[in-house]
Amino acid sequence: QMQEAAVRLREEAGDDRAQAAADALAEAAAIAQRQGLQQQMQQASSALGENRVAQAQGEQGEALSTLQQMLEEMGTQQERMMAKLRRRLQELAQAVERLLARQQAEVAALDRVEADGGLSALEPEQANLRRATMATQAQAEGTEGAEAAAGALGQAVVAQGRAVLALRAAERMPAKEAEAAAVAALEQALEAVREMARKAEEAQAKEERAELRQRYDALAARQDELR
Repeated sequence: QMQEAAVRLREEAGDDRAQAAADALAEAAAIAQRQGLQQQMQQASSALGENRVAQAQGEQGEALSTLQQMLEEMGTQQERMMAKLRRRLQELAQAVERLLARQQAEVAALDRVEADGGLSALEPEQANLRRATMATQAQAEGTEGAEAAAGALGQAVVAQGRAVLALRAAERMPAKEAEAAAVAALEQALEAVREMARKAEEAQAKEERAELRQRYDALAARQDELR
């Protein structure tokens, strides 16, 4: 059953967390199959039914050890998954930091232009920056838990689009307002990514292991009762 569930998870996996859960479940199932977990538990139950307490204790001890190996493997997979998420969030934060620095540089460049006629020269770089922001927005949309950052990046893209049009038309105030809005949106996106990274550092992500842990605890309790 665990192997079937792992196959279904792999087929339906749409993000890193689902893929990692599928991998962990598959490895746990492989451990259970190698160690004969089902047979161990059946033998322990049979021994109890025949009042062979010593044998039942031995069989349950073996099953307990197998379950412990399964838990450790799933824990390792969980740690890998969380490490991967933290790396992606770190990369996303760095990308947003670069965008913010570039947008702030555009604001400064706009302030240095004295004649409105020179504003159109700033349009190409602002357009390039907008495309880079769109790429980072796509990156955020593909990162689990980064929905707020993706939304803020989308707002930055809209503001940058207004800035491009204003620069092209040599309209100073609309350009300044649009670029300021882009800076604010990028700052919001950066804070959202950093907050998600903090949560990822704190998260234990134990839900995938809850059912197996429950079975492990139940079996341990039964063994204690036999002692």
